Amino acid sequence: MKDELYLEAILSSIQAGVIIIDVERHEIVDVNEAAAKLIGASKERIIGKICHNYVCPAEKGKCPITDLKQVIDNSERTLIDINGKTIPIIKTVVPLRLKNRSYLFESFIDITDRKLAEEYLRASEERFRSLTESTSDWIWEVDQYGVYTYSSPKVKDLLGYEPNEIIGKSPFDLMPIDELQRISDIAHSIIESRMPFAALENTNLHKDGRRVILETSGVPIFNKDGNFLGYRGIDRDITDRKKAEEEILNHLSLLNSTIESTADGLLVVDGDGKIVKFNHKFLLIWNIPESIVESLDDDKALSFVSDQLKDPESFLSKVKELYARPNEKSFDVIEFKDGRYFERYSQPQEIEGKILGRVWSFRDVTDRKKAIASLKASEEKYRLVVENANDAIFIVQDGIIKFPNHKTMELSGYTEQELTIVSFSHFIHPNDKDMVMDMHQKRLRGQDVPAAYSSRIITKTGETIWVEASAVLVTWEGSPATLSFLRDITFQKKLEAQLLQAQKMEAIGQLAGGIAHDFNNLLTAIIGYGHLLKSETSKDDRMSAYVGQILNAAEKAAILTNDLLTFSRKQIINPKPVNLNKIIENMESLLLRVIGEDIEVSTVLSDTDLTIMADSTQIDQILMNLATNAQDAMPKGGSFIIRTDSVKINGEYIRTYGYGKPGSYALLSVEDTGTGMDKNIRGRIFEPFFTTKEVGKGTGLGLSMVYGIVKQHDGYINLYSEPGRGTTFKILLPLIQSKVKEIKPENLQKVKGGTETILIGEDDTQVRSLLKEILANAGYHIIEAVDGDNAVEVFHKNKDNIHLLILDVMMPKKNGKEVYSKIKKVKSDIKIIFISGYSADIINKKGILEVGMNFISKPVSPDDLLIKVRDVLDA
Repeated sequence: MKDELYLEAILSSIQAGVIIIDVERHEIVDVNEAAAKLIGASKERIIGKICHNYVCPAEKGKCPITDLKQVIDNSERTLIDINGKTIPIIKTVVPLRLKNRSYLFESFIDITDRKLAEEYLRASEERFRSLTESTSDWIWEVDQYGVYTYSSPKVKDLLGYEPNEIIGKSPFDLMPIDELQRISDIAHSIIESRMPFAALENTNLHKDGRRVILETSGVPIFNKDGNFLGYRGIDRDITDRKKAEEEILNHLSLLNSTIESTADGLLVVDGDGKIVKFNHKFLLIWNIPESIVESLDDDKALSFVSDQLKDPESFLSKVKELYARPNEKSFDVIEFKDGRYFERYSQPQEIEGKILGRVWSFRDVTDRKKAIASLKASEEKYRLVVENANDAIFIVQDGIIKFPNHKTMELSGYTEQELTIVSFSHFIHPNDKDMVMDMHQKRLRGQDVPAAYSSRIITKTGETIWVEASAVLVTWEGSPATLSFLRDITFQKKLEAQLLQAQKMEAIGQLAGGIAHDFNNLLTAIIGYGHLLKSETSKDDRMSAYVGQILNAAEKAAILTNDLLTFSRKQIINPKPVNLNKIIENMESLLLRVIGEDIEVSTVLSDTDLTIMADSTQIDQILMNLATNAQDAMPKGGSFIIRTDSVKINGEYIRTYGYGKPGSYALLSVEDTGTGMDKNIRGRIFEPFFTTKEVGKGTGLGLSMVYGIVKQHDGYINLYSEPGRGTTFKILLPLIQSKVKEIKPENLQKVKGGTETILIGEDDTQVRSLLKEILANAGYHIIEAVDGDNAVEVFHKNKDNIHLLILDVMMPKKNGKEVYSKIKKVKSDIKIIFISGYSADIINKKGILEVGMNFISKPVSPDDLLIKVRDVLDA
């Protein structure tokens, strides 16, 4: 029964007409649908009939096969359909042995169209060559001696030869020796008969040595006198078809090995529940001894296997449902008591609408189930990672956000539902939208785009947030998408802006400090020589008045350079522990007089002492400059309020405001109700020489000095202002634990000269000459040096006579400290005064003030210089 089922399946799969004939009775025992359709009768009507009633009627039951080992390959025969119509066919006969009986397996193809084509070919000889150039078959001509006289190009595809290589050869030249033995008699018979022939199968050798099976048809060629000229024919490659036929013949023998080789357990039962076929894997799955399997009917088999299942009731229930509905397919997963899992698939076996039985397959999916369980656990783990990530993570597909994590909703302010129904571009800042969407489209097209970029998004509340965005191209549900990551960098952007501002102010400060240094050298010469000139002129002399004007202008210039040094943090300060509240209280009366009666001045001071390390005069200057700026901002009056408090800077404060170092600070707030400032002015307010006042009404250095003083005191200053809403300056200065010491005023000293020898090391010629002039006029003996190396050299020549060194801090070849270090090794008790147009931080960096050395800042007046020299020499 099982072999008949497989044979039936084979017959159904062959497109050619197939009949199977009982050799002894000449009866047709089976026929496929293709053959029944060609004959025009049902299979039932054909089966059991004598074969020559339909196929090869001329044979009259006399089968030409005398030896079942003989095969008639592709012989031309005739078929008669149910209406008596004659149909030419090509028939292939193969002997078949089933159940100790001999059968003929005959396949045939209707060649009616081919016969008509041959007649048409003879009638259309003039068009032959043009058609042969385009046909997929090889068309050829041979003369009466069997030599090729024409070959179409298709021979190249079939046999690998160019057409011109074929001309002059005979068909036998292209055949292997074993094929010549079979085909030679047939070929000579055809040539002698001068008759057409069709579907002659023959084996040829490809140019590369492969064997190619061709199906050859030909018609004789005659001239107008009826003389035989040769044959014109066509060859078709049927190698693949022959292989298919061989595969069909081998199918029955291969079926068992295929079933056994599969990893699935297979079971075939008939309509009565009897086991028809099974493989060894099935027995292993169910632990069934092969010796008893064939004796098991369906009920016994179900009982045997259900004992091994974890849920046998469900298994049996589904089986009964299937037999109640025999046309249905079934698929489920069953679990064994020993922990194994199998996919169970059941399909009805049906032929021509009749259910013959059912095929069951069982596939071990235990590892897959474990993998799925592991995958679910892994997915849960990664879901937790994604949901708890500090970055916003989501997918963008077709412009819509999908599967946003919790951080995405927290960052944007939108709910998950709101995010997934609005276009992704809706959340992008208008100024960044073109850039972001262009990169998004390029990424979807597979083009190179930056891996990460910065942009802005608009939250639900309208707030603008800076994010660092990155995305990768992924395939989501079969379509391209991007997996996107957003990280909030708003705080970082604030820090960057502050850093840029600080760098800009630092650069301006460096420039201002350098200019002030050079000015101080010039002013030192102007003021010094001015004082010398004034001492030489009479008080009543008009020249004395001119000199006074020069000195007055120089003093103002010195104040201006001092302001620049203050901004650049290169001004010398004298920091001491001071109480910020006391400084404000001492300044309050002065501020009232300065700021005017139409402006209300008030102070709100902290109850606690706010001790800071500061130069009190510098803090006074901060208050005075802020007060005068507030006065200008309130031409019609208003309020000016000074507040103090103590604050602590911690990590949260730094994250919120973007600046600061952890610690305790005094907070000085200075507020006014004036006109306020816009964003552009706020961005430049601390730049030196930047002013909104009219020409001649301000230098633009007031707030620059405030900025420089705060920074020199290791503090921070921030500005809060809007047009029409006034201005608030908030200044933070580090608090200290030291107590404020009372400062006693020093007694004024008188100017005195002397006779000691002084070495002046100064690279600026004018300053050096001025210092020499002042000191020489006071009685001192002066030795000059033009740079660091020269100073060391001159000292060695006069070391026993020199009492004091006056050295410029910054000199070519060796700076002042290096010169002093060299000289001190020779004369350890040598006295020293350093002088420089630079000061504070620059001098500290050179390590001079840190060791308590004497220092004079340029420009210096003659009296101050002489007092300092005398003090150092007398110390």
